[in-house]
This record gives sequence, C-alpha cells and structure tokens, in this order.
Amino acid sequence: MATVQLTNVLRKGQVVAAGGWNAVFGNDHPLNLEIGIGGGEFILTLAQRFPRENFVGIDIAGHFLRKAAKKAMREGIGNIRFLTTDAKGLLYETVPHESLQAVYVNFPDPWPKRGHEKRRHFDEKFVRLVEDRLAPEGYLYLATDVEEYAELAYESLSQSEVLANAYSSPWLNERGWQGLETRYEEKWKEMGKTLFYLAFRKARGMKASRYDIAYTNFKPFDLGTLSLEEVRDRMREPVHIDGHYVVKPLGPKLVDGTVRVKVLLVEKGLALRDYLHGVVAPAPDDSTRLIFDVENTGDFVYTAAKERVLARYFDGIMVG
Repeated sequence: MATVQLTNVLRKGQVVAAGGWNAVFGNDHPLNLEIGIGGGEFILTLAQRFPRENFVGIDIAGHFLRKAAKKAMREGIGNIRFLTTDAKGLLYETVPHESLQAVYVNFPDPWPKRGHEKRRHFDEKFVRLVEDRLAPEGYLYLATDVEEYAELAYESLSQSEVLANAYSSPWLNERGWQGLETRYEEKWKEMGKTLFYLAFRKARGMKASRYDIAYTNFKPFDLGTLSLEEVRDRMREPVHIDGHYVVKPLGPKLVDGTVRVKVLLVEKGLALRDYLHGVVAPAPDDSTRLIFDVENTGDFVYTAAKERVLARYFDGIMVG
C-alpha cells in the first residue's frame, strides 16, 4: 500500500526556510493556532468554517496529528498545517510579533503531580509569549475539565497588563460554539461533567517585541586535529554557558569512523529545548581535521544565539 505524502505536515525549520507563515500558505490571511489538537476535530471544523483564515495545529503526539493531517487532505482542507512540536518553541521561533488572530488550548494535560508544574502551559513564560505574538484584539481561549487548572490559568492570565478577561466572570461553563467540540468534550458533556472555558483578549498593543529573533544558516564547526576518541570523551559532560544555556550531549558513540551524538540544547529563559542529531567526522577537504555537522536541519530553527552558544561549547571541546 502506497504511503500518503502528508504535504500539510511541516517542521519548524521548513517554516523559517520558506520565509514564514504567509509564504507557507501563499497569502496573508489571519493566522490561528491550536495547541494540542488531539483528534483534530476542533481545528478541522474551524478551518472548514473559515476558509479565508489560516490555521496551524500542533501536538507532541505525532500519531494523532498525522491522522488529522490525512483527514484534512482527504477533505480538501487547504488552509491548515500541522507540526509535531511544543508550543513555546513554535511561538518563539516561527510566529512574528503581533501576528496571531487567536490561540486555542483545548483540554491540555493538567500535569497535576508535584514537580510537573513546568510542563503546564499557563506559566509566566507562556503568557508573556502569547502577549507578544497575539495581534491587537486577538484572543486566547482555554477549555479544561479541571477546575484547579482553570483557577491557575485565570490567576496567571489576570496578572497580564496586556490581556483582559473577555467574560464578566472568571470563566464560563458552556463554550457556546455549536459543532466545535472535541470528542472528549462531547463525551464529558454527556457524562454531565463540569467544564471550564476561559477567554482573554489582547486589549493593548505592544510597540516592540520582547522576543526578537535573528535567524542564520548552520555551518559545520571545525574541531581541529583532535582524535575521534578525544571528541567522544570530551562530549560526555553537560556544559552551562553564560547561565542561560545548557548544552548536554547524550551518549556520544564511535560508529564507523565517526562520533554520532544527540545534543540537547536548553535555553533557560523560555525553557526551550532543541535536539540536534550531530555527527563528528573528518572534513571533506582535509581529513586531518574533524568537523561537527547536524543531520536534522529541518527539525530545529537555527538562530544567531544558538550559533554563539555552540561556538562557545566547541571552543571548550577543543581546549579540553
């Protein structure tokens, strides 16, 4: 059976390489984002209902996302794109200042266990990003079945000087949008479960972005005349750089005359995480020297800040 080519499923690097979302869609229609699409019922219905708007759906579960992408292609829904990625990384690295008409977060995992707080969406970092990326009069919507989560989200959003509650109460218990429910939402309504819906409007514009970003193209790093064994051994420990980044190589191994390694790059300010699948091998023009290159250039967005961090890291590798 032939494999379906999912042309509506992208990677962050592809969006940047294309020139941004307007270039991806081929128009400048209003842009909407759903974070955590689940089965895709909500965003697919929205995209069909508003054909002159663009929609981006993301999820960390690629299996469900691909099912939604296949359905969009079968039904000819051309104003939607999908990515398997996290929300903060997508907002920071691919969404320009004040360019989103709406952000939808439907029934996110509440991460109730102690120590999991950093995985919840509605922390200060996420709210600041949404403030920056929403267009004036744009909306952030949240639906949840967990009252404690609704309370925490409301408290966090209410501290914003840019966003204003769109309701006369902290939240509503009915969405009010017919035909725009997720399958879990329909199930819980049938069970009589109480649901919570929040909406915050961007009431004040921002003259400048808090999160400007400079893109660049990845260039291999020259590691000099170190041996492969030396590189492998020196890459086994995480390195903290300027208090803002952590570079953590994961299991560097000697394989067929190369060092293969997965590198975790953590930006602490926004808690962003990137995984680079790297390979250290002799330079093609000088076999006495080693270079570090990456194999997943479409999976991450390369910025000037990441270039500086990696340059510092590999300078340290060379010094030992």
